[in-house]
Amino acid sequence: MPTKPATQAMEDLHACLRLAQLEASQAHDRQQDGQRWFSRFLQRLEDSGVELIERTTKSINCVPTDAVFQEVFSGWIPAPQRRNLGFERVAKDILHGLQQPDLALLRSTSASSHLRLEFDVDDSGSPLAIIFNLCCSTDPDAPRTRLALQLDHLGAKLDLRAFETRRKQVENRLQALCDLDQL
Repeated sequence: MPTKPATQAMEDLHACLRLAQLEASQAHDRQQDGQRWFSRFLQRLEDSGVELIERTTKSINCVPTDAVFQEVFSGWIPAPQRRNLGFERVAKDILHGLQQPDLALLRSTSASSHLRLEFDVDDSGSPLAIIFNLCCSTDPDAPRTRLALQLDHLGAKLDLRAFETRRKQVENRLQALCDLDQL
């Protein structure tokens, strides 16, 4: 049975992740400007008192095939990893778009961004978010046949001391953005 402090730390981590998403979305369109959106998201996490750990980044320019996506989604990502059906569906959608008549991919998925969050605890029992982000765009040199993939995989852990100094600011900013969302 989780203890109250562990539950509070998980809620605080969730609040920081939500705030970072909302603020990144205010600054950048996640689908059309995925890399800048993700950079802003990470910066806002750190500004809220979240420590980013074990980041792996990879860029791949490719002709999308089942073999490429199999490697991307199961091969290079370091532990912890689990089979991610959501990203397999993204891969299939991209492959399907390439099989459509000319410009079908450009009209529908010339740029896209896919964020996946999983939650776990580290060895000390502290909450941990596992972040997987994929930004996909058509290759400007071969927009009908090639893709540029930017993959990021990292952990996000609440730094309790840093967060406590920012708790009120995070709560107020999150409330203000939620109030705006209700209008």
